[in-house]
Amino acid sequence: MSHNEPTGYEIIAEPSNINGTEGTEWNVQLTHLLRNTERYAWGNWTLDPEIQVGALGWFDPSDTHVQLAHHQMDLTPTEQRASVDWHLEQGHVRQTTAGVQFDVPYLDPTTGTEVTIGLQSKWEFGSKGSLTSQGSAYGVAYVENAAQYMLDNYQEIYDVAKSVHKTNGANIVQGFGMITKVWLTDGCVNLGSRQDKSEFSITGSVDGVSAMTGSDQSASLKGSYKSTSTVDNVEKRIFPSKANIVEQNDPVAYAYEFSSFAGETIVIPRYIADISALNLSLHNTGSYIVNATVTYTSGGQPQERKTRISGGLTGQITDIPLDATNMDIRMDFVAGTTQVLRVSNPLNTWFMGRGQIELTGWWPTASGAQWK
Repeated sequence: MSHNEPTGYEIIAEPSNINGTEGTEWNVQLTHLLRNTERYAWGNWTLDPEIQVGALGWFDPSDTHVQLAHHQMDLTPTEQRASVDWHLEQGHVRQTTAGVQFDVPYLDPTTGTEVTIGLQSKWEFGSKGSLTSQGSAYGVAYVENAAQYMLDNYQEIYDVAKSVHKTNGANIVQGFGMITKVWLTDGCVNLGSRQDKSEFSITGSVDGVSAMTGSDQSASLKGSYKSTSTVDNVEKRIFPSKANIVEQNDPVAYAYEFSSFAGETIVIPRYIADISALNLSLHNTGSYIVNATVTYTSGGQPQERKTRISGGLTGQITDIPLDATNMDIRMDFVAGTTQVLRVSNPLNTWFMGRGQIELTGWWPTASGAQWK
């Protein structure tokens, strides 16, 4: 991905609304960090328990978190357990862990046994806007063949979209859709500093605190803690939300994926921003002249587009319909060979609806074409 392509989110060095209670600006930062490894993820900074597979909602252009329609589709998601953890940081964050001894034996909610030795994990934030998100991952839950499920249940989803004014005639407008995948945790901390030089600490059993901070290796142990402490102004979102318990309910999502409708027959999987059309770029880094012919099916009819790319230049085929499928890109290198690349469903494959091909070769050496 080139540096000047839109990413679907804004990176801000210091959140402008970090004193609010809704966690909006913190979620921008969390989403940015998550997308370093999960390209289509949205963060759930507030650990909202309503973020579940099958929940309907929408994104407006400026949103950084789904607005829920408070309607849950009747489905059973597929679950995959995973004994892993995550640890994300931004800004100036220093974490230390030390052993503690309790004056009175403490009944550990995580193991159900009394303990006299525990852990304290402390975070020191050097600057306003610094944050950390970490915990023990429970696994993922998702809808099998989510796009087809949404199309099969179009009328039910349409009725909900209409109730929140997200339809245009018989079509659901782009941005309205369904949560199709969640990353789950049963112990985590989301912390953000609202001012310079603040601190937060959590104290509890070795197993409980380890599960809360993502340093426990046993997937069967749930996070818990005995107490927390804050110095100065820290935004904190913790699961479980109360001390001296383990969460008996389902694990909560710390991140999710969302799929959006774009009309009546098109679903944009792993939605992160509106896509008006598909676009193909062919970057010619060699010396050959290339005649490119693109064929695809749209609206049930075969379509053909052509462009000619000289050495060192870039050719564009723009405004390809979102429903384009079975696409063949034939590239005839003048005085060279012919290369063909295929993609069955560009909307499902191209990031943000943009396909990129690199054309290579200096005459009279071999020519080539590959996806970027």
